[in-house]
Amino acid sequence: MIKVLFYAYMRNIYSCRKIEAALSENVHFLWLSGKQFPDFRTINDFRSKRLKSQIDSIFSKVVMMLVELGYVSLDVQYIDGTKIEAASNRYTFVWRKSVERNKLKLETKIRNIISQIEKGIQEDNRAADETPTPINSKELKEKIMELNADQKRSREEQKQIKELTKHQLRRKI
Repeated sequence: MIKVLFYAYMRNIYSCRKIEAALSENVHFLWLSGKQFPDFRTINDFRSKRLKSQIDSIFSKVVMMLVELGYVSLDVQYIDGTKIEAASNRYTFVWRKSVERNKLKLETKIRNIISQIEKGIQEDNRAADETPTPINSKELKEKIMELNADQKRSREEQKQIKELTKHQLRRKI
């Protein structure tokens, strides 16, 4: 589950529902999960209950390790067609101050990503708790009549409104 979560974070997928969809659609997610398909509630419970206190440090360590190994670069993202300077430059050494500065920038980026993840978790929790209020058909009809009566309309518009209320409103209510 940790592999799936971190891979999703690296792909900028923070919502549990989007991670659940990726588990059933994306081959990479299928391989990481061992062809298991947990639902969004399971992912959210694992992330918010089991990893709540440790996820920041684990995620930071994994990202730092990948950056040090050269597998991931968080400095610049390129789009097809851009020109990229070759790594075979004779000036490839790195000064200590620039390394420290980039490390600080990397840590702030990680904190920003973690805050985005927290917002996604809160939105997922809020969506599960809220239940939609039922629609009262009589009140809806009254509101539609009020809106239609208040405004001056051409005959063609009035005809279309009548047709819509006659056919479509009956189906919906």
